[in-house]
Amino acid sequence: MLGYGFSNTGLQKTAGEMAFELGRRPTDKPLSNSWLYSLLNRWKENVTSLKPPALDSNRAKYVTPESVDQYFKNLNKAVGSLGLNEKPECIYNLDENWHQSRA
Repeated sequence: MLGYGFSNTGLQKTAGEMAFELGRRPTDKPLSNSWLYSLLNRWKENVTSLKPPALDSNRAKYVTPESVDQYFKNLNKAVGSLGLNEKPECIYNLDENWHQSRA
């Protein structure tokens, strides 16, 4: 689907907030590095932690306010046409190259 992935820090922060909202933790502080590494180890067949490559200069020059605006228009159109506006739990992010690492 269209979108961006989580950094490790972002994943720890979001998971901590979710655990708090679900009543599993007394605080919404980010989860520990130990939790993160355990999660990645348990799901090593399904989850990868990747550092995105630097944005090349040719690609960067085409990132304009208009292209960003068009991206979000396309994203909203795709989410709406798939009936996902009220179902964010059904939206996933995949790296374009995910299939290459699983071959």
